[in-house]
Amino acid sequence: MRYDAVPLEKLEFDLNNPRFEPCNNQLEALALLCSDSGKISTLMRHIAENGLNPTERIIVVPSGKRGKFVVLEGNRRLAALKLLSKPEMVDAIDISDAASKALRKSASVDFDDSEIERIESVVFDGKDEANIWVDLKHTGENGGAGVVGWDGLQTARYRQSDPTLAVIEFAIGAGLLPKDDAIAKSFPITNLQRLLADPYVRAALGIHVSRGEVTSDLSRTEMEKGLRRVLTDLASGKVTVTDIKRKSDRAAYVDKLPKRELPNLSAKVPQWSLKKPQNAAEDVNGASKVTVGTQRSSKDRLYLIPRELKLEINDHRLNKIYWELKRDLKLGVVANAAAVLFRTFVELTLDLYLETNGLPTTRKGYDLKLDDKIGSAITHLESQGALTAKGSRLARMTTHQDSVSNPLTFHAFVHDRTAQPTAVALIAMWTHVEPLLVAIYKAMK
Repeated sequence: MRYDAVPLEKLEFDLNNPRFEPCNNQLEALALLCSDSGKISTLMRHIAENGLNPTERIIVVPSGKRGKFVVLEGNRRLAALKLLSKPEMVDAIDISDAASKALRKSASVDFDDSEIERIESVVFDGKDEANIWVDLKHTGENGGAGVVGWDGLQTARYRQSDPTLAVIEFAIGAGLLPKDDAIAKSFPITNLQRLLADPYVRAALGIHVSRGEVTSDLSRTEMEKGLRRVLTDLASGKVTVTDIKRKSDRAAYVDKLPKRELPNLSAKVPQWSLKKPQNAAEDVNGASKVTVGTQRSSKDRLYLIPRELKLEINDHRLNKIYWELKRDLKLGVVANAAAVLFRTFVELTLDLYLETNGLPTTRKGYDLKLDDKIGSAITHLESQGALTAKGSRLARMTTHQDSVSNPLTFHAFVHDRTAQPTAVALIAMWTHVEPLLVAIYKAMK
């Protein structure tokens, strides 16, 4: 066994993959793997956004063809990678029109295929040696030797901001749900999540959710009525996913509950949190007053470039920098590296735009300063109608000496050893620069 980065074009599907009946060729195997186009499409988008899972290498063995390798573990990933690398392969496989359409859409995402030229793999000499690990992964817990998955409560606890966890912990503490039932793998926590995600259901129960904080403005006694009935129905299996799958199903379920088991929505009290904030005062009804700002958002930005922003960049190096700032350099870990690369990305982008449009990049034999480049690009974009008024105002803030994103700050990232870039400051600076960069790359498409 050895670890190796194998070129993507040298990886082949396992024609005897347990996911399907034995097949005759590589295209047939790809078609079979893509029969569930929804899951493959989701995998493609996830890889494009986050890269391959660094904790799970593909398992391969040498094939009968020289230099080629058969993938024993990771065939779905291989299918996604091949389609991302060569979207035209969608047209070469025998799948439904709907599946083709879904795969084409996923294959068209903003993605740097140079990142998947070589795939981190575990290379075994033969199948017998490899199958020990393939079997262990796909056949359950195996007494603890395999993957021991989380139950619903453990998953909610990991996600922290999931309001379902706050509701379950409150219910256990209030005696509405025995702890043994809550932690049992048979407890349908996803059904509770489905109900709590529905505004109609929450309103009927007197429960509110905002930024992960679960609150109620009913007296505790009243609020517990409906919650107790819902938890009992779920724990007993009386209500299953089929009963609450659609929005209309969930509304019908709540509407049919006996009125005596639903809260009196007029029994209002000051809003209180089911997960009592630290140092919160108790009111006369036993309710904790919510302290605004005590909850930290679970969606804090980890990287400089927001994940929802999509830029199409044809320049190879700038595209690589874009992906490193968007997916590789965590601000809380490598703020200095991100700051320097941020400055590089901005200036090289401006140079590319100015050169492409025949605009000067020097004055009297010297390179233009960063603020001059910014001003020149903004003026040109405005003249082309390519920059909105709001975008122009934000972008011009980068030329103001009293702005957090002024050129001196960018300069300090590279030349001042006392500079201390922070995640908050970098994100604020990105907010000013983003409209300019978006307009530039849109104009150069």
